[in-house]
Amino acid sequence: NPTGCLGNSTKVASAVPVEVIGLSDAVAVSTSHDPGSPHACALTKAGEVWCWGGNASGQCGFPNSDSIVLQAKKVALTGKAVELRAGRLATCVRYDTGHAACWGKNTVGQLGTLTLVGLDAENQLTPLPIAPLQRTRSLAMGSGFALAAVQSGEVWGWGKNNVKAQLTVSVAKDTATPVTALAAPELQGSVQVTAGGDSGCIRTTAGVVRCWGDNASLQSGNNVASSYVAQPVTVPLAQPAIDVAMGETSACAVLGDGSVWCWGANASAQLGNNVQGGGNFGVPGLVYGTGWIAPGAAKGAACTTNEACGDDGNM
Repeated sequence: NPTGCLGNSTKVASAVPVEVIGLSDAVAVSTSHDPGSPHACALTKAGEVWCWGGNASGQCGFPNSDSIVLQAKKVALTGKAVELRAGRLATCVRYDTGHAACWGKNTVGQLGTLTLVGLDAENQLTPLPIAPLQRTRSLAMGSGFALAAVQSGEVWGWGKNNVKAQLTVSVAKDTATPVTALAAPELQGSVQVTAGGDSGCIRTTAGVVRCWGDNASLQSGNNVASSYVAQPVTVPLAQPAIDVAMGETSACAVLGDGSVWCWGANASAQLGNNVQGGGNFGVPGLVYGTGWIAPGAAKGAACTTNEACGDDGNM
């Protein structure tokens, strides 16, 4: 708890849950994966956003002279938030109008705007609207880039785009303006986006999951043996997905029957597949205990066929 991510007015670590001080009526939370200045935010019933923790780049929505925010504070939004995403040193929200806004670090355009306002040229300390985005239905933040699915089914992306093809383009070119660079036909009909590290995934209206970007841990989910995937690939799931989430190097999907299937890195047993300590799994495997075994699979052998079974991420 060195940056106050527990929100209890101290930097003291705790082995048991502690209450975030000053926060009530929360309906969702989002935490960042930044190793140096992690932060957390909560969305309330009233559509407010409260943040705490590391604030080195203004990612909590306050002057970064306060490099650490030990207690939850309300961010000065211009509307009612209905979705919240805390990324690496930056935060984004979706308003009930379908518009979006971001704040925090903007060195590679991850806030979706060329206008840099605040105490310095790199950090935006208050929520800044993303002008091109309207009728947004889902937001996601990765490491220095962001994604949005809009009502038309298109996917927009902005921010970092190096050789890992975070924006589905293998040309190393960052962009500070949201673009339908994710114009690949595989992404049409998207209703949900998710991102983690340098990878992204979408879920379509039909429940199809497709992923792209960094693939060093096989987190594209299609058993593609390459360091990155520029063209979105379909994750082979047994049924349509109703939710999908990405961690830094792995991903999970919830299927219509309530089972959870995951893929990618498993160094910390984050795939829930009863395999501890290592290995990357390139295709989805069942998370043990979620109650679904593929027809014909031997009892206890659901993961031997798929060579995998699970991940992490914000569900």
